[in-house]
Order: sequence, then structure tokens, then C-alpha cells
Amino acid sequence: MNTASNRLNSHIASTKLAQKSRQSLNNQEDYSIDEFATMIGVSKRTLMRWDKQGIFSAYRRPSGRPFYTTAHYDEYRKAFSK
Repeated sequence: MNTASNRLNSHIASTKLAQKSRQSLNNQEDYSIDEFATMIGVSKRTLMRWDKQGIFSAYRRPSGRPFYTTAHYDEYRKAFSK
């Protein structure tokens, strides 16, 4: 894993963002993998890999389709702020 992935992994894993209840998602905008990848400047495949490895886990719709929220964006920004 590269350094950015390691930093992201340690920060995000400690917050357990993916374990928040669906109730906490009220009033948050959600984004598809494509949209979120564009927002943070990584590829869709990178997000999919991070999700699979538990580095940066997406929420799942009842259909199983992954999505990200504004909370994910905030956590990503915290992990890479200087």
C-alpha cells in the first residue's frame, strides 16, 4: 500500500464511519462511486479497492450498490489536511 493509502486507512478505520446507522444519514447528500471519485481526485477503481480492503468503506443501498456521503467527504478531507 502506498503512503496516502496508509494514512487514509489509519484515520478512517479509527472513525468506523461505515458503522454509523442509516439514521445518521439524514440531511446528507449522497454520491455514486463515480461522483465521489471525481470529487476527491482518485479513480473509481481506487475507491472500489479501498472499499474492498476496508480502508475507506462505502455505505450500501438495499440493492447492494455502494454510495458515499458528505460525511465521507469530510473524513477524507480531515485525513489529508495539513
